[in-house]
Amino acid sequence: MATKKARKRDGEESRQAILRAATAEFIEKGFHGARMEHIAARAGVNKALVYRYFGDRDNLVREVLSREIARREAILERIPDKLSDSLEVWYRETAGHGGDLIKLLQREALDSDEVVVLRERRKAYYEAQMEILRSWQEGGRVNEDFDVPYLFLALLALVAFPIGFPQLTRLVTDQEPDSPDFIRSWTKLLTQLAKRIDRR
Repeated sequence: MATKKARKRDGEESRQAILRAATAEFIEKGFHGARMEHIAARAGVNKALVYRYFGDRDNLVREVLSREIARREAILERIPDKLSDSLEVWYRETAGHGGDLIKLLQREALDSDEVVVLRERRKAYYEAQMEILRSWQEGGRVNEDFDVPYLFLALLALVAFPIGFPQLTRLVTDQEPDSPDFIRSWTKLLTQLAKRIDRR
């Protein structure tokens, strides 16, 4: 007879397998096009277990996005205290682990032009990053000519674009956006650009 600890471990492994499968299915089919039976098949579990853990597809979408956002929030807690260094960290993390979130957000944009899932949490996450920029600006470390929300959006685009549009990255550079050579070259560019913004 399985112990309670073993059942708990097996249950958590199944739950994580479902989340991984759902992430892949949402990226491939979109939030509205994904089917619970397909997610179950990808995860190697029966459909009833998916419903038991997550209730319905909307809850599963929230769980998938919450997991990805939590990973990004963890990065924010250890972001370097310098713009050029922080951009390098953000890109390396995005190239290594953040591609799924970008693809999920692209799917969300295709499904609707409104943020409908975890809106307040996501807004707070971006506001926290903008607050860092504001503090650097107020401390004379970032050029005060920049309007912070627009500067942040531009920096976000620089970090996300190569991963979000890998086909264009390959077309322009003949490299994969997560390859060591591309990461080295792109983070060098990010550092060069940051030096134009960062006044230290």
